[in-house]
Amino acid sequence: MMRTVQPFTRKLDSWVDAGLITAAQKEAIVGFESRDGDRPQANLSVAEALGYIGAALAFGAVGLVIRGVWQQLNPLGQIGLAVAAVLIFGASAYLLEDRPSETSNRLTSVLTAVTIFSLLAAVMLTVEEYTSLSSETVGAILAVVYAGAVGVAYVRRPRTLAVLLLFSGGLALIAAALAQPIVPVNLFASAMLFWAYALSWVLLTVGEWITPRRPALIVGAIGSVLALQVVRAGSMPLAPLLLGLLTAAGLVWFALKVHDQVILAIAALTVFVFVPQLSFLVFADSLGAAGALFISGLVLVVGATLSNRWRRQPQPVVSAHAVTESSDDAV
Repeated sequence: MMRTVQPFTRKLDSWVDAGLITAAQKEAIVGFESRDGDRPQANLSVAEALGYIGAALAFGAVGLVIRGVWQQLNPLGQIGLAVAAVLIFGASAYLLEDRPSETSNRLTSVLTAVTIFSLLAAVMLTVEEYTSLSSETVGAILAVVYAGAVGVAYVRRPRTLAVLLLFSGGLALIAAALAQPIVPVNLFASAMLFWAYALSWVLLTVGEWITPRRPALIVGAIGSVLALQVVRAGSMPLAPLLLGLLTAAGLVWFALKVHDQVILAIAALTVFVFVPQLSFLVFADSLGAAGALFISGLVLVVGATLSNRWRRQPQPVVSAHAVTESSDDAV
């Protein structure tokens, strides 16, 4: 541990000399980093991963057993089995909810997801058995139940898996609405609606209405790109390409602002997807394929250079004395 802390201590000394932190703050940081006590590990351990794989295999075996007797059960028995799964997995998630370890938090998220899908199965069996509703109406009911359940799960525990489920809940509501007979089916309008939803998700995440930020931005950005690719296949090829470039530019700006390499990689991938398509669409007839490809490469190189230069711009330095004064004023 000392071998790791010593270079860090030398860096802190330079921070003290530059006025970024005080000597007391430096000693507090070194003392914290030198602790030998147990610390919660955020990364998934090999043992935990093997445990999840083993649990999945065990659940698969139980599923095979249930499948063998499923057809022999009457509808009430099938519904009761689904409700029992909801109660068992939900109670397990509730009991683990207040555990401080990261392993318990991840296990709670997984159990919550299984509880939600068990609830969907119970609702679907009940509606299909005791009602004569159309498939579109049943789909709408399931979408509402799913969106409500994942919304409650997210409010209780806003973690990565809950964010993914919440995003999929919004997609389920949109898909159920578009599937209704009174809604005219239009590929372009439907894909644009999904793109608007994904973009709104990104904007809400940037505004810190949705957390954690990184997984929320990733799923929103990927969703918007996929939706625009669907629009690209329609009768208006230029509009989605321009929207894709604007989306990519916004992601690049935000990634450089918060210094997030993962979001920057997604933004770069978005640019790589849309710039060649736009170049071939605009310049292929006049310059040929080689010219369009050259322009695409030139735009990507210039964009990479500008983003790298922007990322390396020095940030304003605030001294430790100024920080202390502003803190005192706030108190």
